[in-house]
Amino acid sequence: MKLFHVRFLVVSFSVVIILLLGKLVYNYDQMTLFNKNVQTMLSSDLPTLSLNQKLLFELSERRSLVRSYLLSGNELDKKKYLTVTMAMGQHFKELLDHPNGQSTDVIAQLIKDNEKMGGLIDEQVFKVYDRGSPLVAQETFREFVRPVSDTLFDKLSTLKDDSEERILSSGNQLLDASHTLLLTVIIVSLMIILIILAIAVINSRFIASAFRKIHKQNYMLGKNAKELENKNSELFQTKEQLKNIFDSMEVAAFSTNLKTMELLQLSPAVETITGVPLEDFFNHVGRWKELVHPEDLPIYEAAREEYTQGLKSDRDYRIIRPDGELRWIHSVITPIFDLDGSHYQITGILNDVTERKLAEDVRNRYEAELTAARDEAILASSVKSQFLAAMSHEMRSPLNAIIGMAEILQNTPITSQQHSYLQSLLRASDSLLQLINQLLDLSKIEEGHLQLEDEPFDLIELVEKTMEIMAINAHSKGLELICDIASAVPHKVTGDPERLRQILINLVSNAIKFTPNGEIGVTVTHQQLENEGGRFVFSIRDTGIGIPADKLESIFNRFTQVDASTTRKYGGTGLGLTISRDLARLMKGDVTVKSVNGIGSTFTLSVPLDIDPASEPFPASFDFLQGLRILVVDDNSTNLFILSKLLTSRGARVSEADHGLTALDKIKDAIDSGDPYRFILLDYHMPDFDGLHVAQKIKEQYQDIKTTILMLSSDNISTTVKQTERLGIERFLVKPIKQMELLTMMKEALEKKQQLYSELLQSQPASQPLLPLRILLVEDNDDNQLIIQTMLGQTPYQLDVASDGAEACEKVKQKTYDLVLMDMQMPVMDGYTATQEIRRWEQATGQTPLTIYALTAHALKEDRQKCLDAGCDAHLTKPITQHTLLQAIYEFSVNHSPSLPQLPSLQPNSNTVNVNAGFQHLIPGYLEKRRSNLITIPQWLAAGDYESIRILGHSLKGSGASYGLERISDIGAELEQAAKDRNADWIRISVQAMREYLAHLEITYV
Repeated sequence: MKLFHVRFLVVSFSVVIILLLGKLVYNYDQMTLFNKNVQTMLSSDLPTLSLNQKLLFELSERRSLVRSYLLSGNELDKKKYLTVTMAMGQHFKELLDHPNGQSTDVIAQLIKDNEKMGGLIDEQVFKVYDRGSPLVAQETFREFVRPVSDTLFDKLSTLKDDSEERILSSGNQLLDASHTLLLTVIIVSLMIILIILAIAVINSRFIASAFRKIHKQNYMLGKNAKELENKNSELFQTKEQLKNIFDSMEVAAFSTNLKTMELLQLSPAVETITGVPLEDFFNHVGRWKELVHPEDLPIYEAAREEYTQGLKSDRDYRIIRPDGELRWIHSVITPIFDLDGSHYQITGILNDVTERKLAEDVRNRYEAELTAARDEAILASSVKSQFLAAMSHEMRSPLNAIIGMAEILQNTPITSQQHSYLQSLLRASDSLLQLINQLLDLSKIEEGHLQLEDEPFDLIELVEKTMEIMAINAHSKGLELICDIASAVPHKVTGDPERLRQILINLVSNAIKFTPNGEIGVTVTHQQLENEGGRFVFSIRDTGIGIPADKLESIFNRFTQVDASTTRKYGGTGLGLTISRDLARLMKGDVTVKSVNGIGSTFTLSVPLDIDPASEPFPASFDFLQGLRILVVDDNSTNLFILSKLLTSRGARVSEADHGLTALDKIKDAIDSGDPYRFILLDYHMPDFDGLHVAQKIKEQYQDIKTTILMLSSDNISTTVKQTERLGIERFLVKPIKQMELLTMMKEALEKKQQLYSELLQSQPASQPLLPLRILLVEDNDDNQLIIQTMLGQTPYQLDVASDGAEACEKVKQKTYDLVLMDMQMPVMDGYTATQEIRRWEQATGQTPLTIYALTAHALKEDRQKCLDAGCDAHLTKPITQHTLLQAIYEFSVNHSPSLPQLPSLQPNSNTVNVNAGFQHLIPGYLEKRRSNLITIPQWLAAGDYESIRILGHSLKGSGASYGLERISDIGAELEQAAKDRNADWIRISVQAMREYLAHLEITYV
């Protein structure tokens, strides 16, 4: 850097410092002026701000005291309210006397709003409350007083915000001036320091630069000399290393000049490979070609053609050593190119791969043998599968006759002893059928042929229906079967529902078998995982005999039980747990067990299932329990806990009672307090004082009670149902309680308008009239023909029989049928061919496709698919029970019936209503608002604003009953529920009902 540049830099820094000092003086004057202005503004605005804050606090306190008085009726709250009102008036007067820049008109309007609010509270709230109408007073406070109070509060808040803004603005100006002054001082100081440092650095650089140049030149000379010496040494070492490697290689490496065909290099390993001295190859150019096996000369020439054309060659061929031994050579040759792109030299390696070739021959022979053995194993497995399928068919056919005849005999007049024999026969048949299914499953799992389904299903419904089936066996032993599904468990999942149901049935059946008394609890929880949709945990806990610690793993082995002696108390094949664990692991889950011998066991099934993103634990339509008071009565603490948790999670207020007398006391206390229970969930089986006695006492002591009583029982015997009906209890649930069934039943009890529709949907097939269907049975077995004819003998169905597929085709062409039951294994023409022939005839003649159900003993998934591919519409597995057959035919008739009964139209209730005379001045305005709702609700519906409709419905549900307009309250509940369900049709029906009700309403004040 030159001296001129240094002088210019110093002058520039000096000019900048002078300018900054001038700015510093200016900022100081500005800050002094701002400080005076701020002091003046603070002295005037702070008192105004303090008054605004006091008024806001007193306004909030007045509203709180009014609400407290309306809820408790405490006169002390009313006195406090008057005191605060007087203080608030005094503060408004002070604010008007010292406005301090605020508009006196605004303050005067605030005083008027305050007086208006006080008049409304005194005249329309306190007086109505004192006349004994707290609900109306509360409604008046919300609809009339609250808006005035909110307006007053907003205006006071605006005044307070203006004062705070003026004070904050003054403070910010002072702060900005201070920051600017401080920043200017810092910058001036830094500039002075930078000038001094720049001068010192510039002077030192001139001297240091000369010394560095001299030192650098000397260093580079020494470094270059040292590097040259090191390079020469490294080059010599590398040359020696390459020579040693070349000479010690087990493969023969070489290089050749292509122009002169002179051999340039050849490693000594060539002597070991060929048995020819090294000098022979240098002295005789064609020596290597002479060694090549005559049959492999074309391969050698092909390799030579490749590298002479500049291509890399990679070939295997044989040579013949001078001693006559054959050796396999792997030759890799690579061309080397000049700078101009022409190849002038080749390098390559010659490797003796004789041992590898021999090993490959051995391996090829072994693979061929292995392939043949595998084909034989596949053939044996196929034969085994065919044998199991055939045996399944042959065993199921007589089982079908046994079970069918036994069921038919049950419906005939027989003695009690004969009935006992039939029950034993049916149990044995069921056990044999279960054993056949287990053996088939075990065989498919061993062979790896078991295919898991991947389909959407309702997990909660699957668990609850499975528990409903298992409850029959549990209750027959006097056991309590309890099902607890966590509220966070999603409904809609994807997986294999049938295999999951099979595992649950196996585990629960196992618990029932080994539990002599007590209870069995099934819990379902969900664990959310980062990389999976979710893992579901099913725990089956029992109070049975338990399992010794040394048997906890062996029980999962095939045909193994804890007690394997010939005198064991509990029977079984020992396959259930084995199949359950194998199925769980196929589903990427597992089954584990924990047990205490003599106390009980807990089996845990953990499986991953994909969750439907739209799935929710419970539909929003079940929010109807919010705030409802419910009493749960059960002597079993586990049942109490599960039911209370379920109802509480939906927003209900739940009370518990573990004895009938305790329940009666709680009911009396609730009625006396004016907050009765809306529902009572009453267990039938309780010691000393059972559920029927409790229900009878309730009806005797509280005849006008509107509480809905749901009876819960561990059995479904007809005598229990009849007894509950005589007491007026129409709703009866069998344990274990299904969550959706319980909530749906409670919802239906509250929604009287939809009661007929709900009963229609939940009616049983037996209660519906059966259509006189024309049915063709195609079956070659005489016993099976007789069974089906007997099963359908008491129905209006018209049944024809064909003994083979050919006869069936003729009957279909000659007569019109509604349904065909087609056996698939028959002589002359089987069911597959007959179905295909019928379908071809329908297409050729333009006939409406006939519904065909396959009726076969084959139960494998492949067999079902084969039936569907042949043209069948559904598949029924033998042996088939009478209930299953009738249910299948009934479902077919329902799907093909013209229509279902329609819902009754919604009619308005009575038009004359008696209303308390104290509400006479409020009713006109209330009804006018309802008429305006008739306009706003359709607008909300068109905009899809269901939330506003729900809020309005909830408000009407409470306010209508308060005025004595029960019909408006009912319509409000209907609107609220319909909005939650997003049911536009029901919303329109409710609006029409309100329109008709208001048009014909006549009010009498009493």
